[in-house]
Amino acid sequence: MENYQKELDELREQIARRREDNAVLRQLLQQESACSRTVEQRLAEWDREHRDVERMERVSLSSVWASLRGTKEEDLRREKAEEQAALLKLQEAERQLEEIQAEIEDRRCRLRETEGCEARYEAV
Repeated sequence: MENYQKELDELREQIARRREDNAVLRQLLQQESACSRTVEQRLAEWDREHRDVERMERVSLSSVWASLRGTKEEDLRREKAEEQAALLKLQEAERQLEEIQAEIEDRRCRLRETEGCEARYEAV
């Protein structure tokens, strides 16, 4: 009888953990979706800034115009700083996405470990 009660208690705990893991997983999947969009936005921002730097470094109308104004080096430094800032934001967004994805995998693993606990509880 004591083993029976102990098994029921363990199954109840597994069911509670499973419900919590499912709730957290749903939240994480929403965060992953939002974070993926952020990564895409940050990548587009970095790409724009990178193209600006490339335009300033090669002979182009904006490069020639900056040379004539005497601000080419200053403009190039500013564009490179903007590119670097965009890159840092992109890397941070990618890091956050990786953390979320790792947590998703952890929750899925935990759910696999408790798979079938509801049925076992009902059977006992």
